[in-house]
Amino acid sequence: MSKPELPIFVEPLKLADRAVLLEGEIALSKLERIRELSLDDSGSFSVSLQFAVDEERHRIVKGRVAGSVTLECQRCLQLMQWPVDSNFTLAMVFSDQAAVALPRAYEPWLLESHEDVSLIDMIEDEVLLSVPVQASHPEGECSMPESEQPDSKVEVLQAVDRQEKTNPFSVLAELKNRKP
Repeated sequence: MSKPELPIFVEPLKLADRAVLLEGEIALSKLERIRELSLDDSGSFSVSLQFAVDEERHRIVKGRVAGSVTLECQRCLQLMQWPVDSNFTLAMVFSDQAAVALPRAYEPWLLESHEDVSLIDMIEDEVLLSVPVQASHPEGECSMPESEQPDSKVEVLQAVDRQEKTNPFSVLAELKNRKP
């Protein structure tokens, strides 16, 4: 049985005061910023959002977003599925000053009004934070020929070490020390 579709707009303060749990699906096709980077807009994300008020009277939402995004591997240029499984705890604030004063356990969710707020924007933010700037397959799974793949980290560090040990001005030193 599939989960119900999440509402697009909610009143998060009221949901927190009532300790509401929202669970459902949101189609990737409704997440405009994710569609811009995904090469396939089919599929959906499973979302669970527990709204609450903590001991210090912060209105919070503990959430989880799970699904996947189709990206292009920057090494082999083939399609790849990037899994998204983000757990987060947001505290609702209305100013930057309030955001700075939050306990470290919370990320700020800056709200512009006390009324309806877009859940889509918040969910998109969390998915975007889970997606790499430059996607690539894990080591050994890329279809790029091994001869074209970048050297291993150890080989690169060894090459840098060798470059640092050779002095680019050593030729000048030899010329200076040469007898006429």
